Amino acid sequence: MNKELLEKLQGYSDELEKSKMLIKKQEDGFYTTFSSLYANKKSLIERIAKLKGEVEDEAITEFNKTQEKKLLGGIGIRQTKVFTYDENEALQWAKKSGLCLTLDKKSFEKIASVQKLTLVTETIIPKVTFPKKIQLED
Repeated sequence: MNKELLEKLQGYSDELEKSKMLIKKQEDGFYTTFSSLYANKKSLIERIAKLKGEVEDEAITEFNKTQEKKLLGGIGIRQTKVFTYDENEALQWAKKSGLCLTLDKKSFEKIASVQKLTLVTETIIPKVTFPKKIQLED
């Protein structure tokens, strides 16, 4: 193992940690200084969300009455399709028709790690891990 590479890596890692601490300290000061602005921003976001809900309700009501999609102030109505179905029935249909089937790789690999499936070849690959602090001396 090349000691110079490890020393360089640790130096950069130490420098990064110092930078993170300085940034965190500056951010904390920033948020403290501007806490009233952040509180006002949060309050405005909540009020806007509430009013948007009211506008949506009125827009839907108006659309249902008039079928007009372009409303006052540039508010618009876009119709989208929503499908409701029994998932078990849909899965049975997909299996029967051979359509709409995709493999849930994550779930399959979890099962394959417990049940030794003949169609699966398991390969162990080494992966390098790094400690937070590289120890160069014993």
